[in-house]
Amino acid sequence: MFIKMPKISLDDGPMRGYSRRCSLLIVITVIIASLISQAVLSSPSNQTLFNIDISRMEKIIDEISAFGSRMTGYGGYYKTLDYLSNFFSSELGITPIKHVYQVLVPLEKETYIEILSPYHARIKAYALYPNSVNPSSTPPEGIKGELVYVGAGKFSDFDGKKIEGNIVAMDFNSMDDWLKAANLGAKAVIFIEPDSTTYQESNAKFLDTPISFPRVYVKKSDWETLKHAKEIKLVSIVQWTQINATNLIVEFKGTENPDEIVILSTHFDSWSVVPALANSRTELIPVALLMEYARYLKAHPPKYTVLMVFFSGHWQALAGAREFVEDYFFSNEVQSGKKTILGQINFDLMASDSDGLQFLHASYYTTYGGNSMHGGGFPTRLSWFMTEINNIVNKTADFIKANFRTTNPTSIISIYFSPSGFWGTEPIPYMLDSEPASISGVPAFSITTRRSSRVYVGIPTSDARFADVRKIAPLLQLALYITDSLLRTEWKVDKASIKPTRFDLSAVKGYPGYATFYGKVVTYNYRKGWYDPVPNAIVEASLITSTYKLNKIIVKADGEGRFVIHGIPIAGRGASGGTTIPFSQWVIRGWIFSEDGKILMATDLGQFGMQNFPQIIVVLHPHENVTTVVAKVASLEVYDVDIPGMLTTPSLIDPRTGYFDMWRAQLAVLMPFDMLTKSLPISYGYYCNGWEPVALVWVQPDLRFTVVGYTSTAQQGGQASAGGGQVFLLLTNSTEDNTEGYGYYLHYGEMLKVRFSALETAKSFYYVSYGRYSEFIAKHVGSPSADVTLKKSKEYIAKATESLRSFKYSDAYTYALIARAYAYKAYSVEVMPLVNDAARSILFMFLIIILGGFFLEKITVHSQGPKRLIAISIFAGIFLAIYSSIHPAFGVMSNISLGLIGSLIMIILIVVVVILLSEGEDVRKSIERKVLGVHRVEVSKLDTTMIAFSLGSEYIRRRPLRAILMFITMITMIMAITSFTSLTPARVSLPVAKYGFTPTVNEVLVKMGRGVPPNILSDKVITTLETFAADKYYVLPRAWVYGPLDRGLMTVAFVVKSSSGKNATVPALLGITPEEFSLIYKNATLGSGILLENANHAVISKSLAQNLSVTIGDAIYIAGEEYVVTGIIDYPQAIENIIEADGFTPLPANPAFFATLSKDLTVAAQAGATPPNLGVSSVIIVPFRKALEAGGYVASVALIPKDPKSTSYDEMLKLAKELAYALDITIYVSHNGAAKQLSTFSTIAVGGWEMIVIVLVLGALNITTMVLGNLKERTR
Repeated sequence: MFIKMPKISLDDGPMRGYSRRCSLLIVITVIIASLISQAVLSSPSNQTLFNIDISRMEKIIDEISAFGSRMTGYGGYYKTLDYLSNFFSSELGITPIKHVYQVLVPLEKETYIEILSPYHARIKAYALYPNSVNPSSTPPEGIKGELVYVGAGKFSDFDGKKIEGNIVAMDFNSMDDWLKAANLGAKAVIFIEPDSTTYQESNAKFLDTPISFPRVYVKKSDWETLKHAKEIKLVSIVQWTQINATNLIVEFKGTENPDEIVILSTHFDSWSVVPALANSRTELIPVALLMEYARYLKAHPPKYTVLMVFFSGHWQALAGAREFVEDYFFSNEVQSGKKTILGQINFDLMASDSDGLQFLHASYYTTYGGNSMHGGGFPTRLSWFMTEINNIVNKTADFIKANFRTTNPTSIISIYFSPSGFWGTEPIPYMLDSEPASISGVPAFSITTRRSSRVYVGIPTSDARFADVRKIAPLLQLALYITDSLLRTEWKVDKASIKPTRFDLSAVKGYPGYATFYGKVVTYNYRKGWYDPVPNAIVEASLITSTYKLNKIIVKADGEGRFVIHGIPIAGRGASGGTTIPFSQWVIRGWIFSEDGKILMATDLGQFGMQNFPQIIVVLHPHENVTTVVAKVASLEVYDVDIPGMLTTPSLIDPRTGYFDMWRAQLAVLMPFDMLTKSLPISYGYYCNGWEPVALVWVQPDLRFTVVGYTSTAQQGGQASAGGGQVFLLLTNSTEDNTEGYGYYLHYGEMLKVRFSALETAKSFYYVSYGRYSEFIAKHVGSPSADVTLKKSKEYIAKATESLRSFKYSDAYTYALIARAYAYKAYSVEVMPLVNDAARSILFMFLIIILGGFFLEKITVHSQGPKRLIAISIFAGIFLAIYSSIHPAFGVMSNISLGLIGSLIMIILIVVVVILLSEGEDVRKSIERKVLGVHRVEVSKLDTTMIAFSLGSEYIRRRPLRAILMFITMITMIMAITSFTSLTPARVSLPVAKYGFTPTVNEVLVKMGRGVPPNILSDKVITTLETFAADKYYVLPRAWVYGPLDRGLMTVAFVVKSSSGKNATVPALLGITPEEFSLIYKNATLGSGILLENANHAVISKSLAQNLSVTIGDAIYIAGEEYVVTGIIDYPQAIENIIEADGFTPLPANPAFFATLSKDLTVAAQAGATPPNLGVSSVIIVPFRKALEAGGYVASVALIPKDPKSTSYDEMLKLAKELAYALDITIYVSHNGAAKQLSTFSTIAVGGWEMIVIVLVLGALNITTMVLGNLKERTR
């Protein structure tokens, strides 16, 4: 059962002879993979390394898993705690120590569905995990509505059904499509139990954003009762409850060094997206293993004292482990040196789809030890363990040889004790109970099984397939053998350097520090002008760099608003995974919810709120005092929070290894504005993480407000600065009658969902743009491209509105996205630049108006004192009235008066400066005369200028007719120039030829860059393109799925397994539709191939089939998911020779050359060379939807004419231009071997300037004649 790597060749496709360096990379990867492949488990032999009773372990797992949910605070958790206590006290005669601490957990109090018609029944339902801190409960009396089944949750499944006000039922395996139900106004969603599911599906069922939307789960058998119901009532009560949780501690006294302690640990609680069904069997493997080892330790006492700890609160951001470290590591006995904690060995993440053991020291609680700044302390702190573990494993050669097909014992273990690649082979985020100990400075690591898919994590169905302890019995024996050997070896560690510490800025130690937050939740009391405590608030603390949803620390404030959080590392890294810094940064938020999940109080970012306190807490001390200000609010829930022109969220997270790593990091800021004052409210806030398509905005009650969304990279006081970036969202509640909008008006505790948010955003952008643009049109200012854009937006808004009214949601949503894209263009590219230009021009015109009034008064009235000011004001007012009738800014700007006052102040300031300079010059001259005497003839330039000004105006007064004629000439020239000429801003899309390759297909290709993150597309693009393409084109989306960055293989890779036990690796999966397979891949493939959109079918290369010893109809396993081989590519050259309009094949790009995929293992391309795409042998083809579910993304979409003969190049170019005009996405078009890229840019349309020369010459001659006449007259 050796792993045979498929022959990955970069020379087979269109990039033949790419580079020897690229080939060397592949060879190295194959060699490493071959070495690791030798660690594949064979059938367990009779040879024993460490005696484990597998039957007894299976019994333990069976018995505990039957207790029900083991999520901390649920019934199964308490039963498991009693089970463990009884085991140690009854079977081993050891009385365990119960370490009690307080933790806040979301407890399901009651959840059921009552069928009201056409029959009556009541069935059990189960609440889903909260959206962040929002438990998403129903009111105590429940909610009523018609039951609407929508299958997998596509918009087409919603079509023809009334969703608003009703309760939606949908298949569990539907990713995050439940958001469509919420967006359409459903009251709640019911998920139906699947036959099997994955972590990816479970993770998509709850959010980081705390929106209130009840979600429940029903068993398949209960669905049979429910599915014929018409009207139902749903009751789901979930409450944050503070409980006394327990860590169970069992002590085994050391025989030689009883005061030196080693901690062995695991956690016995569990987690599921359906908390009441959290009874994972895989999470019990470490528990059963330590129980087996406890029997051995009882009979064979260790050298050091061993504390065997069974943690709870693992899924509450390691609450049990954090409180254990706080109470034990910082006890007087340890801090005084009476007892020494040598280290902690934790057991976790063990599953039967693994091929070895791995040793991890960092996790996604805070990634302490996993940042470059920790390089000084890691692996130094654990270097002895690395050496010793390898030495121990080398002693097991006979056992390894008998149970594994390798003669290299160390090939079945992987040690990841360095900051880079700390996650090892883990494909999803995880937390380790050893991390809190490591934060304190104590050597700590976890033993897990290697290269498991982890698809079982958090699923509500059985994970028994991954909990086969017999299959991994040799690995479990090896894990205990290593552990026991360490416990009976002299630990060569510096005891002084590993003492737990609160704060140590020592780089060589890795900046250890176990800090504590002491906080208080308050609200501003306007009557007394100071802050009052807020009792029983929910407090959320999250690391600013994290996007992982389960590492948030959630606590409850006491009756005086106080709270305490232990286990905060002092060392962290910059926002969005940026520059590492020696101080971690946290965001603290406070909340008060009603019984049904509505927000009553939320973090106040206003002038009496967090603007006076730091919202981002930088850990600079071992004990940080923090204040969180909350205010009474009303809230707005917004959906479709993405960039209109790109249809992707502002930020993109890497879903593979690092939920601390971003593919694109861009802050998204949603700011409410008071409609009366046009400013920020006194109390407000928002929650928009940037990577989820939903957001929350809250304001003080009884305020009429609008919402503006910005993208920004700047931070100010813990929040992105308002107006600091590009506007991407606008909600004004506008209509044709009131284009600036009515805004939103909400009472205290009221929550409004902006239903069908894409359409509402489109309307806001359109009506605001239309209203302001109408002011320009009325003043004869316009733009042809603005006219087209607004017209298109209005057209699609009408279509979306009509489709929504007819329950044609799929059409309505697509039309809404297109309308929003056009309206966004109208707002951001067409109208607002005109508004801004008008605003800038009017500031200069104010100066001219004021100066003009001054000159006109001096020429005509020439009064003195107050009369002069009155006259100047009258003339300036006349000019202003005339100007306001022709300038559009007066109709679109709300602060004209401020601009006028500002200009007046500027003139006064200039006059004051001139006077001060004049007086200063006089003082200087007087001093000069006193010191030097009269020594030169003085000529004051300032006085000369003022005299010239005065004489000039007097001369004009003497000859009014001549002056009037000159003014008329100048005015005539200006009017002629304005009338005969124009500068019109416009946007155009032009094709630019692409050279250096010959495309082999006629297509319109939508693709950003190479299709590698962050240049990816949204699945919303697909529906948009389907509308543009109508029935003339095949719309063929491609999804690329890259494997995790496997530190064992040192490359991006999926491990592919066959039923016969053979393994291979591929870097990526390609997801395509059945239509594309039929058009492009069918002729090169044996078998039926991809026939269904969402089936577990796979098409593999001939070489991969040979390596795995599989044929058509056999099963293979990719990342733990079973696929059936339905096709084998027999002629790979036919696919690899396809060249698309961008010059590349449709296959995924080679991840080795892109830093967003390969991180620090990225290979630099040879100078002048372009990184190639993968070959057929390095890719597995699966259905498009399955690829998305596996964590893939849309890399490109090809539009291929259904009738190539009748579709001309001009027609394809016209489509490409329209796409490029509406969307901010790169568009290519290829036809008959020629390729072009569409570029859309703003330009200026120039007209009438050929007549300007004549006007200027005539005017100049006229003025020159008049001036010469004046000069002649003065010489008489």
